[in-house]
Amino acid sequence: MSGTTGRQRVSSNDLSALPVPIPPREDQSRIAEVILAANAVGAEVQKETICVMELRTVLLGSTLSGEHSIAASYDAFLKAVG
Repeated sequence: MSGTTGRQRVSSNDLSALPVPIPPREDQSRIAEVILAANAVGAEVQKETICVMELRTVLLGSTLSGEHSIAASYDAFLKAVG
């Protein structure tokens, strides 16, 4: 290891000498399936988040304009769940 900035660096020769375990193909396939499933869920969550944000914008605008009103029972609901 060497370094002139006060940080030690690992040379490419030292790094290439380290063994890197690779899981069997079957395990790699299972890992890939989990990652793909997680990415799909993440994409769906992102779509839902955008929809909810758009809905919030519409509802907030219509409430502030007086087009819609919030029922008094909503305060009791917030106290019950909060």
